Amino acid sequence: MLKRCLLPALVLATCFSCATTGQTKQAALHYKLGLARWESGQYQQAYVQFRKALEDRSDYKQAWNALGCIYMKWDDERGAEDAFTKAIDIDPDYSGAYNNRCLLEYRLKKYERAVSDCKQALSNPLYQTPENAFFNLGLAYYKLGKYELAVNAFRQATIRMDDFYPAYYQLALAYNAEADYGDAATALQLAVRLDPRFRGDMAKAQDAFQKGEGIPVGKEETPSLMQIFNY
Repeated sequence: MLKRCLLPALVLATCFSCATTGQTKQAALHYKLGLARWESGQYQQAYVQFRKALEDRSDYKQAWNALGCIYMKWDDERGAEDAFTKAIDIDPDYSGAYNNRCLLEYRLKKYERAVSDCKQALSNPLYQTPENAFFNLGLAYYKLGKYELAVNAFRQATIRMDDFYPAYYQLALAYNAEADYGDAATALQLAVRLDPRFRGDMAKAQDAFQKGEGIPVGKEETPSLMQIFNY
């Protein structure tokens, strides 16, 4: 289960060297409207609003990051990478854009680059949602066959957010890959307990995954997940 591309809430900075106060307020308004359209799944309308925000203020890093997420929805990898990179160029400490670019690179199977960007996201001590970057970092390590590092990353995600059930599913898979079957079973039990679809009902979860319903991880990982139910 991949974390979706993440957008920050409305951010109003106190000073912008290249924008008047009127431009700043107008850009913020367009960004707010874009977020509302994004949340309701109106991606074309969201795109228009984020573009308008950038017309008012070309250094609006959150709008560039948002455009990257729109491009990912549209499977425009080049557009997404360019937009995330512009956001990072504006603010080299912009963890949200690094994390989203990490997710993009994971989808493109550029796992080493994904690791690098997730680490960049986590290097900022002021990053408010590090669990997302730890989760994506774990996904990349898992694909690279670096299971111990994947375990550590997923564990850090659960430490930052103890009800982060997708991380427990992935942690179970990483433990399983290391032949640590007891910890794999424990992690899976925690995931099913925290998953609001099952609330601890292991039989219900096993039946759903067996049928391909509500698979919390990639379909290629489902057989491994099913093995863990039997531990």
